[in-house]
Amino acid sequence: MLKSEPELKEEKKTFEWYVEEGRKAVAVKDMVQWKLGELASSVQKEYGKSKFKEWCNEIDLEVSTAKRYRWVYRYWSKKFDSKLFEKLIVEIPWSYFEVALRFKKYGMDPLAVLTEAIEKGYSVTQLKIALVNLKKKRYTAKCFPIEVYKGIELPAFNFVDLMIDLPDYKFLKEINDRLNLGFKKELKAAEWIVKGILEFVRISREKLMDELLAFLKSKLEAKTPMSFTADLIPKILEGKKTMTTRKEKSYDKGDIVPFVAREVGYDSKREGRYLLITGVYEKRLGDYTDEDAKKEGFNDLNEFKQYWKEKLEKYYESWDDDNVFWVYKFELL
Repeated sequence: MLKSEPELKEEKKTFEWYVEEGRKAVAVKDMVQWKLGELASSVQKEYGKSKFKEWCNEIDLEVSTAKRYRWVYRYWSKKFDSKLFEKLIVEIPWSYFEVALRFKKYGMDPLAVLTEAIEKGYSVTQLKIALVNLKKKRYTAKCFPIEVYKGIELPAFNFVDLMIDLPDYKFLKEINDRLNLGFKKELKAAEWIVKGILEFVRISREKLMDELLAFLKSKLEAKTPMSFTADLIPKILEGKKTMTTRKEKSYDKGDIVPFVAREVGYDSKREGRYLLITGVYEKRLGDYTDEDAKKEGFNDLNEFKQYWKEKLEKYYESWDDDNVFWVYKFELL
């Protein structure tokens, strides 16, 4: 019995064939987007918002998508005369027009962006990366502005180089606000806060703050505890005392320190409690007010002076309006 001739196999298509077919498909898709944008613009103009939403429902198109198509069509169709516009939308992919238009939000001319992208052969992906970096720079400038320290300009951090997402910047801003440290180069805390963010960035947002605070607390072993008399500890724990007066400068803004009452053996580290130093400055005793006394944990200045005489005089000498002391403001962590 004779064997039948083997069936002819379909010739393998080249990679270039698939590229060309893909381009054709994208071109068809692009023209559909332009057409939908034109229709969406006309429907809105002639029938109003309510009918626009009805039109979207009738053709099974998301309202947000229809608005995006309309936005792109309206902007670019007004930039060129009709013949040039028809020529350009055939030659240039629709996604270039959309991404270039998004640069307008950051004060850049979309036409200039589009022209440069085409002239230099940027891909849409490269344009999107440039847009993301622009967003990062804008957010950085807004939330972490350059500060001047001793005549030197200090940018907070180059977040673009850190390559973390915008949501992580917002989280970093939240930490900055909650801890009130300020991301400046002269603050030792800043470097390891950023390292903490990068180290714990994969942890869920709910746990990240607790993890980061634990990370910060792990850095405190070398910090000398701040000592208080025993009767002031409850006021600190209740949030009634948020300031203390000292003769020496031992801490800086941003330091997180444990606190103790040595006469009764109290050590805050056992309870996981710490003080975040939020302000450090010198002040003359004669300039103290009732408000300062309240922050010290007392009802008024007279009560604070009486406490000074009874408990603090042996450490700081008698109250003298001309004496200048260091003031530490703090928050309980």
